[in-house]
Amino acid sequence: MPLFSSFTVKTTSLGLFAMLISSLSPSVTNAQTKKTHKIAKPKNCNRKGITNVDVAKPVNLGELDDRTCAYNYKEVTFKGSTTTWGAYQIAAGSNNADKNGLSPRMERKFRPRPKAKDGNYQKFSGTFRIESVSGGRGTYFIQVKGKHQGHTNPDPAICLIIAKKVKQEDGIYFYIYSEQITKRDGRFSNNGRKDVYLTRVKKGEAFNLELETGFIGTPVNTHYVHLKVKDKIYNWNVPQPELALETAIRYGAYGITSGVAEIYVSNTSFSDKR
Repeated sequence: MPLFSSFTVKTTSLGLFAMLISSLSPSVTNAQTKKTHKIAKPKNCNRKGITNVDVAKPVNLGELDDRTCAYNYKEVTFKGSTTTWGAYQIAAGSNNADKNGLSPRMERKFRPRPKAKDGNYQKFSGTFRIESVSGGRGTYFIQVKGKHQGHTNPDPAICLIIAKKVKQEDGIYFYIYSEQITKRDGRFSNNGRKDVYLTRVKKGEAFNLELETGFIGTPVNTHYVHLKVKDKIYNWNVPQPELALETAIRYGAYGITSGVAEIYVSNTSFSDKR
C-alpha cells in the first residue's frame, strides 16, 4: 500500500464538503494524517448534488464532464512530491445528470473533434495512478470516441482502456485492457467488442500513458489508435474506416456498478489537427 503522510486539496467552494478527520483519513490543507492513503468516502447526495464543478485553472488539460453528485473534481499533492494530481472519483448510482441509466463519470474532453480527413488527429499524454475501480468489470480511465455514418449510439466509444482489480499475494494490481470494437456500433451484446490485455500496474503506482487517434488517406482508408501504457506499445486500426465521421479522446473515470473508483492524473499534454 502506498505511503503518504499528508496531501493538500485545491477545490471550489461548492466542492468543499464536510470531511471526517481521523488517523486514517486524508484531511484539508496543512492537516496531518497517518502514512496511509484511504479512499475518500462519497457524499450521500441522493441524486440532488451539484455536478460539473471545476476548479479555476485546473492543472489537467481539457473541459470537465462531471456526472457524479458524490464528488467534485479536486487537486491534491502527496507528501514527498511537488506534483499536483487531478482527482477523478465516482461512486455507483451517483449520476444525477442523465436520465437514461448511464453510468457515473468524471472525465475531461477536447473540442472541437477532428473530422475524418487525412492528417487530422488528437494526441494526449499523462501520468496516471489508480487507487480503486468498480467491483465486477472495472472502470475505464481513458477512451476514444468516434461517430460514423449511420451510427445508432449518439456518441459511440470505439476503444476504451479499462482497469480491472486483481488481488495477488504481493498486493493489489490492476490489469489493463483495451476494450475495442470489431465492427461499427459494436457492443458485447452483438459480438461487436473484445478485450485485449495490455499490461498490469500495482495499486498506487504512477505510470505514463500516451494515446493518439487520427485518420490517413484521401478518401480515408485508415482510422488508427496508437497507445503506449508503461512500456507496452499497442497500435490498432479501427474497423470500417470509410464510415468514420470524427474521433476524440476523453480521460478520467467512467463506469462503475459497485463501490467507488478513484483515479489520479498529472503531467497532461495535448495536441491536435482538425
